[in-house]
Amino acid sequence: MNRLSTLFIAVFLSACSMTTQSLSNASQTELAEDFFTNKIGSCGKSPVVNANINFVNDLLTVTPNRLYNSSSLTVDWNYIGDRVLRMVDMSYKVASTNDEAGAIKLLGIIEDAADKNKFYDWQNWRDVAGSSCWKGPDSKCAYHHPEFVSQFFAGVLITANVLDEYIWPEQREKFNKYFAKMYKRFIKPQAFNDWSSGFYAGANGGLGNLAYARWTRDTRLFAKEINFRKKIIKKHFRKDGWIENNSWRGNRDYWYHTLAVDTVLGYMLIARANGVDLFNDPVIGPRVYASLEKTILGNKSLKEFSKKGYKGKNHITGKKGARPHMHQEATNLVLIAKKEYGITIKPRAEHFRRQSDQENVNALIGFNASCYYRSN
Repeated sequence: MNRLSTLFIAVFLSACSMTTQSLSNASQTELAEDFFTNKIGSCGKSPVVNANINFVNDLLTVTPNRLYNSSSLTVDWNYIGDRVLRMVDMSYKVASTNDEAGAIKLLGIIEDAADKNKFYDWQNWRDVAGSSCWKGPDSKCAYHHPEFVSQFFAGVLITANVLDEYIWPEQREKFNKYFAKMYKRFIKPQAFNDWSSGFYAGANGGLGNLAYARWTRDTRLFAKEINFRKKIIKKHFRKDGWIENNSWRGNRDYWYHTLAVDTVLGYMLIARANGVDLFNDPVIGPRVYASLEKTILGNKSLKEFSKKGYKGKNHITGKKGARPHMHQEATNLVLIAKKEYGITIKPRAEHFRRQSDQENVNALIGFNASCYYRSN
């Protein structure tokens, strides 16, 4: 089949062909061609039509002022996030249908961003060093700007990885320069830094690391990321199933707990697709399973889940602002729990009601578990 650029031909190694308990071997294997799978199956709900392209193109004109109303409690990244997720979803649709014309349009958006150095001049992690993200629920969180840019960039990287075979040589040169600058400024400074008190969207920078490792075909970076994230998961996911910080956040304790569980499970699927089985890791596996047991507890009774009490400064109490349900963006948790552990979880109705205006792609890890299972 004709392509716009020379296809990097991967050696399609089965995950079982490497010793998954030894991460030193991770640097010796090829990375998955489509990031979380070698070939995306029937995935993506957003067609490459003008309405969707125009929606995503709004990213090229957004300014930091658009996000100044985001507070420590109310994280308003949807203007950027929805457009990034729409782009990612279209890339999955393109990959599923071998839509070369659609790929050209999506890659054109990334090329425009590269030409404009989009988001590069926004505040980075060094600019906000020493700032506090929590001075009360209505305070401004300086971390949000570099965090939003990091998540935007991770989405761009995933899109470029999925559409890799359609990229022109001239585009690839532009992407390489833009991606290297963005990675150095927004991903690398925090990705190997134990900066977060909990475990949150994007695996605390791990998603961006994995996506950049795939783009650069850097198996050493991939192995370094997995090794580092194992330590972070071990730190936050306790043996008793509670998750440091997430599980103690007041009237949103279960909400944030399930956000972390969903994120770590998605991260584990990416790792497995690239030859590392964290599900059967003797340290990580049992801790994640224990966090699922606490998820089941909270789904049955929030009262029982919250008996442990609260701690730390970034929690609120009372009914105002409460989220007494599984996080609405934790859209992979139920399916992965069923597929990997045989556990059936039926979330409360509020979990689904709050999904009414969400995009079609999981916002916490950048892909849907249903797509993973259809593709592997």
